[in-house]
Amino acid sequence: MITMTNATLATQEFNNQLNRLIEDTFGFNFEEWHKRGLWNDDYERYSIIEDGIMLSNISVYKMKMLINGKEDEYLQLGSVATKEDQRGKGLAKKIMQHILEKYCNTPIFLSGDNNAYDYYVKMGFKSYTMMQPYIACRLEGTKGMIRLDIDDPKVDRYLNGRTQYSGILDCKNQYPINWFHILYGLSEHVYEIAELRTMIIAKKYDNVLKVFDIVSKQSISFE
Repeated sequence: MITMTNATLATQEFNNQLNRLIEDTFGFNFEEWHKRGLWNDDYERYSIIEDGIMLSNISVYKMKMLINGKEDEYLQLGSVATKEDQRGKGLAKKIMQHILEKYCNTPIFLSGDNNAYDYYVKMGFKSYTMMQPYIACRLEGTKGMIRLDIDDPKVDRYLNGRTQYSGILDCKNQYPINWFHILYGLSEHVYEIAELRTMIIAKKYDNVLKVFDIVSKQSISFE
């Protein structure tokens, strides 16, 4: 049986089951994300659980996307995982079909690796090239740019209070997703420019700064 769990319905036991499955499949877990209370009801998880063991899971995030100035709801799928000894039994396919039927009128996208290409094509997905936007600029110095510890309350205030979005492609309910990427890969690359009341997510390579995101409550140019 497929069960749907969101932040309202989740129990600690469910979180433990999910963490074990994700840890075994991808080598990380959601423990830190859960502890910070970042799971909200826009994020649904569809799972097959037997005898207290999660056999398979697919997660759905209801994203309020802003595309060319128009806001619409899209679904992003993630955490597509099946216990190793249960693979080949069609469990993930069963969950995927359930989601596609439930949200048949909503655009759905995901990011998958090449090993899963044939599987997603069979499920009706089309392949597109994914590109990561960033800006690279040479530094004349980093005066005024201060690295923030992710436990600094400023980080949460910036993410929770951001009002500037791209009119070309952006997500309006990005708060928990922003936190996910910071926690799992960018925790050492969060900076504040206090005089601009702006936080940036960026990596430094010698004297080149690679900027991934700019978070501000005010309209601010890249320059």
